[in-house]
Amino acid sequence: MGVRVHSFWGGGSGSGSGSGAGGRPISLAGPVALDVGQSVQWQITDYDAFAAYLVQASAGTIDIDGDIITYTAPATAGTVTLTLTVGDRDRSVSVEVLPVGVAAPTHLSPAADALDQSWTPTLQSSAFATHGQADTHAASQWRIFDGVAEVYDSGATSDLLSHVVPGGALSGETAYTWQCRHQGAALGWSPWSTPTAFTTAAVPPFDYTDPANIGQPHGGGWYVGRVVSDADGETYAIIDMGGAGDSAQLGQNTKVWGLSADFIAGSCAGAPSYLSDGRANTDAVLAHAGGSLASWGAFAAIQALNDAGGINGYTDLYLPSRDELALCYRAHKPGAANNRTGARVTVNCGGDGAVVGTSSLTVPASPGHTLGSPAQTGQVDFQTGGAEAFAENDYWSSSEAGSDWAWLQRFSDGHQSRAHKANQDRWRAVRRIRL
Repeated sequence: MGVRVHSFWGGGSGSGSGSGAGGRPISLAGPVALDVGQSVQWQITDYDAFAAYLVQASAGTIDIDGDIITYTAPATAGTVTLTLTVGDRDRSVSVEVLPVGVAAPTHLSPAADALDQSWTPTLQSSAFATHGQADTHAASQWRIFDGVAEVYDSGATSDLLSHVVPGGALSGETAYTWQCRHQGAALGWSPWSTPTAFTTAAVPPFDYTDPANIGQPHGGGWYVGRVVSDADGETYAIIDMGGAGDSAQLGQNTKVWGLSADFIAGSCAGAPSYLSDGRANTDAVLAHAGGSLASWGAFAAIQALNDAGGINGYTDLYLPSRDELALCYRAHKPGAANNRTGARVTVNCGGDGAVVGTSSLTVPASPGHTLGSPAQTGQVDFQTGGAEAFAENDYWSSSEAGSDWAWLQRFSDGHQSRAHKANQDRWRAVRRIRL
């Protein structure tokens, strides 16, 4: 960074073109940023080999070789005039050679004029950069304005390239502008960035980290918790689609998982054997079925929901993985029976011998069940007999345990076990939101 091109060769501001000898245009291609002592080149893109060119600079050194102009800025900052003579006509440009220092950052996020932003946005800047001298990034400062009034100032912080604005600083449905600056260990503070605007959402964003939000309406269904995918490593919020996505509530018969003696994953390392990514598992089964879903009952039923318009407008429904289905049990256990507290099997995919309910892939990690935890849900509609309730029966997960087996979750006592894929069991649709 470092050059400000005010008027290029007698043409328009920053245009890089003008008129040369005989009325022909002169166009240059090259950088528009220059530090003290820096060498740059411009190319005359409409070069005329039959014309005579001469270049001069009021400071620094300049030379021309054919269609290439080479310029080295002086060691001191200031305004430099560069002159290109073509035939008997001069064309000039003033360039600002900036002093040694830290470059003003630019904004990455929120983008300029972004709408519906979080009340606790993450501000992100460009990388640390300097003019004329290397330095290390020591600190940054972030501030937000409501009109001319400053409403938030981080002060100097070690949040160098991104900063989360804390709760309580901003309000909903309000237009703000923000700026930041970088500090070098030796060169000190940069200029402030150019302010850009954003507008916050009308209502506070949903807080996926607040345990009080487990079971609350969100995303077309009810939020039940978070998982880290063992397929792509991303974190997702899991949305239980309620009675509209439940085989029992829809009055449908139980369904098979799929064909026995058909180990789709081929090993325990891929889909559909993932324990926390039902989306990847479901996609793998659908691809394996190749459009013929007659033998893949639970998957076929959910795909039919998607094909019919989904639930509340969402057509990204899928059969949950073992750990995703366990989150549904924790949030929406329908009855008051004691929980199973034994260990899972130690064989086949996912057979870890851990206490039923244990998962290192949920956020936070889920401990094994105790007799009383999880307890019956306090949401009446999700209690046994309610319109959104699970039946107190076994429900298929999408997690394949082997050639003949898949994982299921019992919604009376939380037991997790393998079952033959050809067994008839219930199913429930979920969707997810990437966080």
